[in-house]
Amino acid sequence: MEAPPPSLLSLALLAGCALGNYQRLATAALARNVPWAAARRLGCLDLGVHLARHPEVPREFAVLQFELGNRCEAPVRVDLTAVRVQARYAGGATVWLPTYDPRAEVRPASLDVRMHVFQPLAYGPGGPERSAPEALCVALGRVAPDDPPDDAGDPVVCLPVPAYEGLPIARGGFA
Repeated sequence: MEAPPPSLLSLALLAGCALGNYQRLATAALARNVPWAAARRLGCLDLGVHLARHPEVPREFAVLQFELGNRCEAPVRVDLTAVRVQARYAGGATVWLPTYDPRAEVRPASLDVRMHVFQPLAYGPGGPERSAPEALCVALGRVAPDDPPDDAGDPVVCLPVPAYEGLPIARGGFA
């Protein structure tokens, strides 16, 4: 089994690969139509996340497509290293999945004023489970570190895992 190549979440990506002026997240519309997508507002940061597949990533890895938008008139800090992903299997077993980042390229960065980007991240298979998980729970942690903490704790979204072939292909690439 060959591991997927690393992601390129860096300052250059967030500043240079943006998709233009901010617009409403496409993931927000997707989340209204399918259970395996979610969108959240974290201070100035709009964050969308959905399950995806990527041609460069083996099926046994989980791919999450992040969509980030800065609604404000000042740069916003973004830290996707704060995301934690837990696979939930039939029978109740749970496994925390490691972020696949062998070159340590995923690190805090800044999303410029009114910018909008897509970034897929791969999460390695974890534990002895060989079947596909029933759900992936995404703990968003402090993705927007400048946003004041919520009294309810870190936001967590659990996304049921559909058949692999039913997942959209992720936008953006791995290096």
